[in-house]
Amino acid sequence: MKKILLVDDSEADHFLSESLIEVFDPSVTIFKTYHGKEALEFLKTNFKPDLILLDLNMPLMNGLQFLENYSYTRQRNAPVVILTSSELNTDKADALKFEAVKLFITKPLSLDKLRQINGVINAD
Repeated sequence: MKKILLVDDSEADHFLSESLIEVFDPSVTIFKTYHGKEALEFLKTNFKPDLILLDLNMPLMNGLQFLENYSYTRQRNAPVVILTSSELNTDKADALKFEAVKLFITKPLSLDKLRQINGVINAD
C-alpha cells in the first residue's frame, strides 16, 4: 500500500487515520476527499490508489452510492475497505455485495486494523 485514498467527511477521522497510517508505514501517501462524489472526480484524474478507505455515512454522495458508481469506472481495480461507524448488519451486507469491497471494519482505525487491512489487501 503506497497510495491510499481516504474518503470520509470527518476532519477528525482524517487526522486520526492519517496519523496511524504514518506510524504504520511512513512511506504511504494519503489523498483525502470528503464525500463519494469528490472521490469519483478525483479518480477521473487517472489517479490509481492501492487502497480506498471508504466511510458509508457522508453528505452529497454516501459510501454505497460511491460504490455503485465506482463499479462502472476504469479505476475499479483498487480494493475498497469500508471504514465506518455503522455497525448495522444491513450496511455490512449492502457494502460486501460489491466486488471491490474486501473488508468492512468499524471506526476508529487502529494499528491492529491496519495490519488486518494490509493482510487482506496483500492476499489478493
